[in-house]
Amino acid sequence: MIRVLVASANPELRARLAQLLQGDPGFRLAGEAEGGAAAVEMTRRLQPDVVAIDLDLRGEGCARTVRAIMTDTPTPVVVVSLLGEPGGGGGAMEALKAGALAVAPVPRADGPLLGILRAMSDVKVVRRWANRPSTQAARPVPPAPRGVPVRAVAIASSTG
Repeated sequence: MIRVLVASANPELRARLAQLLQGDPGFRLAGEAEGGAAAVEMTRRLQPDVVAIDLDLRGEGCARTVRAIMTDTPTPVVVVSLLGEPGGGGGAMEALKAGALAVAPVPRADGPLLGILRAMSDVKVVRRWANRPSTQAARPVPPAPRGVPVRAVAIASSTG
């Protein structure tokens, strides 16, 4: 059973999400948060499998709340958009940059939200660290001496 925390300042959206979750035996409503601070605290306390956050989260804002959840208690987050097109607008992009995994349209009986929540609840997320200034400055690479032929080129990368 997938436990979902719903976060929205809109009581109608919270009720719609709760009704949708309670209508599917694979889901359980873990809790309802009315704002961002409550969502962060309830995520820490309830440890849901996934958090569904309203894109239009008044007060703290959706992206800030997602960032706080990913810093405090890393949990998969799906943003629910009442703004027509899923992913439309800068707010959705900011939430994705902050660590949300997906943006879904407002739930309807035939909508994809439950499938998205089911899929995202299995994603293993990692902690996002608060923005810290870098303590190590990049070192300049000295130029190669003139007239010396280049015998090899190396390319390296890192994921962390």
